[in-house]
Amino acid sequence: MMANTITNFFHMGGYGIYIWISYAMGLLVIALNLLLPLWQHQKLIKTISKKIQQQRDVHETYS
Repeated sequence: MMANTITNFFHMGGYGIYIWISYAMGLLVIALNLLLPLWQHQKLIKTISKKIQQQRDVHETYS
């Protein structure tokens, strides 16, 4: 009885595939909205650190 109820829940009257795909796409968008700014921030920090190190190297060379 329980397995039949779970199967019906996932099947959702024949529209289950569309509903679950839309849920997956929604979760993907939310995950990307959370992760992309974090990745961009880390990349920016690395870029700034490299530029600071390059400026220090130039100053040390000419000092």
